[in-house]
Amino acid sequence: MMPLLRSLLPTALLLGALAGAACSTDQDAAPEAASSLTVSEPRLVLPPPGRDTAAGYLTFGNQGQAPLVIQGLSSAAYERVEMHTMDHADGMMRMRALPSIEVPAGDTVALKPHGKHLMFIAPKGSLEPGDSVDVQINYAVADTTAQQRVRFRVEAR
Repeated sequence: MMPLLRSLLPTALLLGALAGAACSTDQDAAPEAASSLTVSEPRLVLPPPGRDTAAGYLTFGNQGQAPLVIQGLSSAAYERVEMHTMDHADGMMRMRALPSIEVPAGDTVALKPHGKHLMFIAPKGSLEPGDSVDVQINYAVADTTAQQRVRFRVEAR
């Protein structure tokens, strides 16, 4: 019995290492980038009937020592995920796309209604409250890029 266990040990260690790598943020990212981004309370709010663009809210956190820049997001459930903000100009509220969102070192940035938020554009299928949507966040810390997958819970408006 003991020789069999000894012969399986290298295989078990290799499989464990591969499983750990598959769950990591980005194997090519520097440790600082891979451990800097935190995400809390991700939620996707379905649009009213007859519309197809959903809104997304969450809080980005940066636990690192350098600024972190959110460069974009994507999801297999939508054609596009865009970062937007609402501005008050000339007596009107206007929405505009953001190319990126910076999260200062040791700080947070909340995406919420009537401020910075996400727009989930052109769904590829139907979603119901209680479903979930996986979203990939692409970000950079210093000269290192990384990705993190986050699961958004789907809510009714």
